[in-house]
Amino acid sequence: MAPLTALRRGNALALAVATVFAAVHLGWTAPAARSEEDFRTVEGLSVLGTRWLRAVDQAAGPDTRTVLVPLDDLTARLFGVAHRLFLCAPYEVHPLADPELVTPKPGAVVVTLPAESGPDPLHEWRSIVRRCPP
Repeated sequence: MAPLTALRRGNALALAVATVFAAVHLGWTAPAARSEEDFRTVEGLSVLGTRWLRAVDQAAGPDTRTVLVPLDDLTARLFGVAHRLFLCAPYEVHPLADPELVTPKPGAVVVTLPAESGPDPLHEWRSIVRRCPP
């Protein structure tokens, strides 16, 4: 835009170009981005991740040392650090191919499904995040 202002009537030309860019963005680029499958996938994984964290948190008690969950793409990525960061959980979470076939030992809990979603799934993560003691 700056080089355009050096031209005679450059300010008007720069304003016209900026207006065209804004119109294209608001009319086509922004709506296209909001409907992209990638963005919906990220949103869906965030909601599902929150539901898994809530389910693990609800199942774990004060004596829980291990939680077993089904192995899939999300649980493989989510568990390991997330439950410690968001829930301040002292226990370990292990994704397994068939956790329901494992006989739980004392201190172990099996969680086979994520918790149900609440009325505002995009903001539910706020209800599970805890402040960890220093």
